[in-house]
Amino acid sequence: MKKTVIDPAAGNELVEDADSVDETAYSRGVVVDHDGYKRVYCSGVTPVETADDSVEEQTREVLEIIQDLLADQGGTMDDVVRVRIFVQDVVGDEFTTVHEVRGQFFDRDHFPASTLVQIDTLVRGNIEIEAEAIVPEDDWDVETIDAE
Repeated sequence: MKKTVIDPAAGNELVEDADSVDETAYSRGVVVDHDGYKRVYCSGVTPVETADDSVEEQTREVLEIIQDLLADQGGTMDDVVRVRIFVQDVVGDEFTTVHEVRGQFFDRDHFPASTLVQIDTLVRGNIEIEAEAIVPEDDWDVETIDAE
């Protein structure tokens, strides 16, 4: 089995005067190669360019970053099996907005398992998303089950 660390110096931008990887102990993610597929674990992604903008723009930027990380590993958003979303405010319009933007990135037949948590503070912006994906060598055979 092979483990690949994606951008081990990623956290240096968050720590003043960080000169080495050891100071942040953080990476953009980890890829584990298995027989026939890869598991991609994306670290929590926060907005960079839109950190002071609306939650809609922040959510879109974060999902685009995750989409790009997966593309670098040969994957797509259809390969995401789990997301954890952390936001500062889940009441009212922001809850709806986050889900509307997500709907632009995830196909209904490939909706990931999902957790949405309200927290007090984030490193940057108002949203952070973690994602886990399984990138198969072949196409997915998808089945959906409706709740009764």
